[in-house]
Amino acid sequence: AYQLIKFEGDYYFVNDYNKIIKNGSIPLTAKFTAQYGLPEGKYEFDADGKMIIKHGVVGDYLYINGEMQKAYQLIEFEGDYYFVNDYNKILKNKRIALGAKFTVDVVLPDGSMLEPGNFFFDADGKMIFN
Repeated sequence: AYQLIKFEGDYYFVNDYNKIIKNGSIPLTAKFTAQYGLPEGKYEFDADGKMIIKHGVVGDYLYINGEMQKAYQLIEFEGDYYFVNDYNKILKNKRIALGAKFTVDVVLPDGSMLEPGNFFFDADGKMIFN
């Protein structure tokens, strides 16, 4: 009981009475996650007991390999750019001015550098280039 295990590529948490958690969630400290390189945090488990590792946009948040991305950064993810704003939420359906702090060293798909300016983020949180 009380251990995170990896079996056939999936993670399971063994809880009370040596049973795995199913259809639930539990906060896991580094004591349980560090050996697998996972950040500590609250994890969800599906009907089979497999840990659900969030990756990509989930609701208003951007996760990369299970780790929620923190506020005030422009992030390239799978070829698209997202801005993580207040409360760690991605910006959606809004225009925002991004200064050099956010655009420095950002290389666009066409090889050009991103210049400071006003940018629109669509309903999915993706930066729209006009």
